[in-house]
Amino acid sequence: MFKFLENIFGKNNCNTDNSKTLKPMDIQFGKPTDKEVGELLKKATSLKKTNIGDAILTIKQALQIDPVYPCQDKLIKYLILANRFDEAEDIILSSIQKNKDTRDIFNFSNRSVNYEIYSDLLFKKCKYKDYLFYYCLSIYNKTVMDALNEQIDCVKAQLSALKNKEEFTDRKTNKAFQEIGASMYQDQFIKTFYKVLNNFNFNELYKLVIFLNHKQSNREELQIYAIRNQKTDWLLWSSKEFQETITLFNQDFFVDKYKSHLEPILNMQLNEK
Repeated sequence: MFKFLENIFGKNNCNTDNSKTLKPMDIQFGKPTDKEVGELLKKATSLKKTNIGDAILTIKQALQIDPVYPCQDKLIKYLILANRFDEAEDIILSSIQKNKDTRDIFNFSNRSVNYEIYSDLLFKKCKYKDYLFYYCLSIYNKTVMDALNEQIDCVKAQLSALKNKEEFTDRKTNKAFQEIGASMYQDQFIKTFYKVLNNFNFNELYKLVIFLNHKQSNREELQIYAIRNQKTDWLLWSSKEFQETITLFNQDFFVDKYKSHLEPILNMQLNEK
């Protein structure tokens, strides 16, 4: 799946920088403005340590020239460095809103990036419970996208990291649990998150995607139709089974599980008082 993206960015792996994820219609190479935008972004990088304000203005100038150039995450990170949290949050929330459509499977990847950046911002704003929520939501969306992108090894690696407590034990997350008074429940939170995530049948989604992309009998006919009618991922969406299966991975289901299984763990300390 998405072989043209693989050819552009290299074969996906579990540590891929998701900030480069774009929708197919946004990817345009060889545009006349590419060089100018690239030079502006280089200038912004050179200004980062000496004049963060000018660096931010330079990135905004680049985005005015090409609004879909993949550098919005750079702008957000620089705004956070400048302690302009509200401005960074406005951009993140706008991007989250744009990527809500569940009919576009690329939004799983886009949301993962949005939520990861947002969780970092929330940590800096000392909103530790919100940090943990969006951190989990980012992982969920990325894991779904890995299954859709035929990267089942990445799915297994993510689940294994949680099962073996190799994630959610970093210094930043430890501090979050400490600040909300839930350190003694951190292990329970990790175990529960693993169970919640593992209950989603990523393997079945992966196997369905493999079949539809590579083995269904009318594959060539569907590809021709997709090209003629500009139907993105028509090999998948033409299948009623896929349409029904992907609805089971709507992030609202994960949010419900988080609120009913994980959020109460973070409130245990309050309930004992």
